[in-house]
Amino acid sequence: MLDAAQVHRHCRDVAKQADAGAVRAHVDRFARVRAEEQQRVRTRTTLYEVAAVAGIPDERVVAITELGWTSDEIHDDYRWFAVDEQTRADYLVRAYQYARANWQPWIGLLNMVYVADPEWTPDNEQYWWAITRPTAAGDPAVLLPAYDALKAMPK
Repeated sequence: MLDAAQVHRHCRDVAKQADAGAVRAHVDRFARVRAEEQQRVRTRTTLYEVAAVAGIPDERVVAITELGWTSDEIHDDYRWFAVDEQTRADYLVRAYQYARANWQPWIGLLNMVYVADPEWTPDNEQYWWAITRPTAAGDPAVLLPAYDALKAMPK
């Protein structure tokens, strides 16, 4: 596991070469960390603080490339933190609202995952993160509550 100094050095080195940084949060890995370590990370280190300590200039932006919650109750790696469809809709809307209120301008992109691939089945873990369900070409879309909530959300 990397220590804070190694993370800061890596961020600084990447920042020297990029106009933006991309982040993909790994909730499943973070949740397996000891509770006391999670609390330390939450209270003392935010992504912005890491970037600031690493010397990333304010004009650089971060792109969060995968935002979402799963409703997967069949895969062991994800079932333990699955939420129901209505809760997922609520969480996604609240995540965008929070980002707008607290993270502008340094978050340049907050990308939700996924619109379903027509070939996905419940055996694919991505199926459970999607805000639509797969349909055959020409069939009407099956929209989940998260889709409708994001569509209706003030932009």
